[in-house]
Amino acid sequence: MDAPDVVDSAGDGYLRAGGGFKHFHGLPSASASSSREVFGACGGAFLIRRSLFETLGGFDEDFFMVYEDVDLSYRARLLGARVIYAHDAVVEHAGSGSLGRVSDRAVFYGQRNLEWTWLKNSPRALLWRSALPHLLYDAASGVAYARRGQLWPWLKAKWAALAGIRSVIGKRATIGRLAVADYESLWSMMDANWIAIKREEKRFDFQYDSQA
Repeated sequence: MDAPDVVDSAGDGYLRAGGGFKHFHGLPSASASSSREVFGACGGAFLIRRSLFETLGGFDEDFFMVYEDVDLSYRARLLGARVIYAHDAVVEHAGSGSLGRVSDRAVFYGQRNLEWTWLKNSPRALLWRSALPHLLYDAASGVAYARRGQLWPWLKAKWAALAGIRSVIGKRATIGRLAVADYESLWSMMDANWIAIKREEKRFDFQYDSQA
């Protein structure tokens, strides 16, 4: 909102390592000038058919905030839905206005909910395929947050994710019964280059946060 020439999100992407990201995050708005299919919709501004939203059961309220849109999009894709980024639909968004970009609460909800999204929605074949990259992704995030003095909220997030595993497994079974998507096509929509993507995304967020 305070920098309309900078992109917050031009649609959400999903990593083969089991994490979400925002396309063109922090880049000039001219970078995102073409409409295209993306993995997911940013919760800041999107349209969805009411019938699909109701079939999905809406947002997962256990998430509270952060990743609830990634989770919704993943479930929609498992039902065969597509997501399109419309470059000419522009919304001025106070990104991370509730939590801040890299606050302790943002770290907690983000790091807990990314685990639930991955475990709850990834089909078994993709779960096993992404398991090692996901462990490396988790380790890298733990080191990064430790360097920022935020190891404790990161650890609390992972513990909370584990504490909620029974509920997640129950939801996973329900989602699996409804899934119709081709898993290879789903895998092809995910990005393998998680290191470069997250490094650039967090660089912008940390820099923005320090200037705020």
